[in-house]
Amino acid sequence: MLGDIHNNSSAGDVPDALVQDELIDSMLNQVGFRECVAMLADYLAMRFSQVPDSYSEPDGISVSWSERVAAWRTLAKKMRMGEVLC
Repeated sequence: MLGDIHNNSSAGDVPDALVQDELIDSMLNQVGFRECVAMLADYLAMRFSQVPDSYSEPDGISVSWSERVAAWRTLAKKMRMGEVLC
């Protein structure tokens, strides 16, 4: 739901994952699924709102976080309101 699965991996830890599996598992055990997703979405939105919202290199690689930040904020709100089907 967070969009944090690496393109080359179907599941599990990957070096460039935004949130490591150990943290997700720990939070799931403490607060449950909906609040875990909401808290991690809030964390990712806060983390990436503090860095430049786009990056590009001369060879054409370009990344923009602004859409993801808004999506994470919306996801957190909807999870807490029970609007997202799990």
